[in-house]
Amino acid sequence: YQRRVITEYCEKNNMVLVKEYVDEGISGTTDKRDSFQLLIADVKSSPEWNNVIVYDYSRFSRDIVDSVNYAHLLDLYGINLISVTQTYDKTNEGQLMRNVTFAFNEYYSKNNGKMTHAALTTRAQKGLHCGGVPPLGYDLDEDGKLTINGYEARIVQEIFDMYEKGYSYAKMAKILNDKGYTSKYGRPFSKNSFSSILQQEKYIGKYVWNKVIYKDVRGVRTSKQKDIEEQVIAPDMCPEIINPKQFERVNELLPAVTIEEAQTL
Repeated sequence: YQRRVITEYCEKNNMVLVKEYVDEGISGTTDKRDSFQLLIADVKSSPEWNNVIVYDYSRFSRDIVDSVNYAHLLDLYGINLISVTQTYDKTNEGQLMRNVTFAFNEYYSKNNGKMTHAALTTRAQKGLHCGGVPPLGYDLDEDGKLTINGYEARIVQEIFDMYEKGYSYAKMAKILNDKGYTSKYGRPFSKNSFSSILQQEKYIGKYVWNKVIYKDVRGVRTSKQKDIEEQVIAPDMCPEIINPKQFERVNELLPAVTIEEAQTL
């Protein structure tokens, strides 16, 4: 839809659309977007074109600092930033309104995130799935509750049994792959498949959500855990696959791992 509106705008204003920069599925709250950074690099290389056209300014950025800085960068290189739905002129008043729009875009994004977080917190407290693929061993029913997948649950049990017996990750992967088993994503197991499985508290019936700060204020991945008061911990909200005593024994054997390692499946 955005592409169609921009194309129609170009046609009406006798502009030739020469290139597209598209970052699908990546939040505008960060400038760590491949196509966006390619756009900025092209701006600095004195391109033949002199307009950057967006559907609205939130598509450019939803971070006020990035919005102002990158818009200023475009100005320095003589590139016009044009929104087809939010038209402001080059007067002081027009630029003020554009900056107000930048600020509102950030506010709206953060407020929307706050409401989404509240809704997910409520779901987690009820033991309802909060997005993504459920862990190996589980499926989802029509209400969003975890249900046991018997075939996969047996694989989970084998993984815990083998690790408790002292098998290495590499040996565990070979045994499972030789049996034709696959991960939740349908891929063969590897030595990086097991850390998150062996630490998955849902297997003992405990639903834990909002546990880790996945990214810091700079957008860099981190394994730091949030304060316990911020986490949602709902015991007895998942069907149990692993005996809690075995889970405890296995986790006492585990070396310290980072979230990055645990999420590599």
